[in-house]
Amino acid sequence: MKKLLNVVYMHYHFRSGGVTSVIQRQIKSLKGLIRPFLLIGEKPELDPNISYSVIPSLAYDRDRRDNNPPEKTAEQILKTIKDHFGRDADLLHIHNPTLGKNKDFIDVINYLMEKEQRLLLQIHDFAEDGRSENYQLQSYPQDVHYAVLNSRDYNILRKAGLVPDGLHLLPNPVEIFYDSDVTYSNEKNNLILYPVRAIRRKNIGEAILISLFIKGDNYIGITLEPTSEIDTEKYNMWRKFSSENDLKVKFRIGIDNDFLDLMRSSKMIITTSIKEGFGMTYLEPWIYKKMLLGRRLPDICQDFSSKGIDLSYLYDRLFVPVDWIEIDVIKKRIIDCHLKNLKSFGIQGDKSNVENTVNSLFSDNFIDFGIMDEENQMRVIDILLKDRPLREEVLRINKKLKIFSMLNNFNFSGLIEKNRSIVKNEYSIEKNKNLLIKIYQSVIKDKVKQSINKKILIKEFNSLERISLLLCS
Repeated sequence: MKKLLNVVYMHYHFRSGGVTSVIQRQIKSLKGLIRPFLLIGEKPELDPNISYSVIPSLAYDRDRRDNNPPEKTAEQILKTIKDHFGRDADLLHIHNPTLGKNKDFIDVINYLMEKEQRLLLQIHDFAEDGRSENYQLQSYPQDVHYAVLNSRDYNILRKAGLVPDGLHLLPNPVEIFYDSDVTYSNEKNNLILYPVRAIRRKNIGEAILISLFIKGDNYIGITLEPTSEIDTEKYNMWRKFSSENDLKVKFRIGIDNDFLDLMRSSKMIITTSIKEGFGMTYLEPWIYKKMLLGRRLPDICQDFSSKGIDLSYLYDRLFVPVDWIEIDVIKKRIIDCHLKNLKSFGIQGDKSNVENTVNSLFSDNFIDFGIMDEENQMRVIDILLKDRPLREEVLRINKKLKIFSMLNNFNFSGLIEKNRSIVKNEYSIEKNKNLLIKIYQSVIKDKVKQSINKKILIKEFNSLERISLLLCS
């Protein structure tokens, strides 16, 4: 009988959300191979279904009620682990340690390393990626193993100094929530579902633009409302705009309807997001036997395409003529936004160089709709509402948009089954199990010498090529 590994999963909390779901699936995939133990900073919102302990010093700073120094927190972690297992853990799998929402987290990790604990630090979100309010100047833990969700983050961290032996690609597993052999007919369904919390980076205006091209009784349904002040302000603008113009869009349909019922009853799924972490939205629709339409994010989707998932029919950009908008105003906002972003991380940008780069990037006769702010997006939609023939111009420029005006003429079953089969094989719980065990064995056996250059992270995540005014305050 093989010896079970004693593995500790550590996170700020166990609330409903993406990271918690990943932890749950990782633990599920390793059932019978490990003895899992969970350490979190607050009482769990969800039932972990495994042994856990609350260490308040691990919570977000905004939720903490203690003044424990990092050394004391680390000692409490070690004691709690030893009390539970009767000895040290074989490995600590720590989630989102560099996010910066707990000012002591990195010092705690460094102390655990001094005590020769084997650690795997899995990054889901980067403070350098639009979260300057969380950014801390201290160096990230050195000579420790890291894991990331996708090739984009893997390549960025390689540029920033990490070595292949100490950096692991660990995609999120996909779980099948219902009887996968059941077929749901789309013949009478008219809901085109955007299953999303309508924050700014989800590019709600683009979904509303798409509604202009769908025919018949089909309509777009957006599930959840945002919670932050700035997101809510823009969201309410879109609700008012859609209502005033009697557009084929319904909001907050996920408030009073079960999510799984919405997925099952929808005609298809769309995404118009301009920024994702892992990109589960490109995988889950196939499990529900639903077609996915909309915007493709190349740096996220490269992993899925490399596995054979066909996303070639999605568009990478949605172009509109620059003479429909205030292009000079947009350029100035982009320049100001970029310089402000750099400054928020303590970097002084060269305004002249930024201006030259922006002018070269936006010198064409067209601009991507997803780069613009909400006001200019509304301006474009308003033009198309008042001058219907101009919609043909948009279709001419964006040939992949034509699919929305011909939805009832396509049979997507072959593509759905192809992509669904690949998702089930390549992103299954079983596949995740094999990968996790391999990574855990590497962490336990292989010492690494490496460090992260944080300035490179800032530069990569805040490049002008990645910018959108939907990400600017």
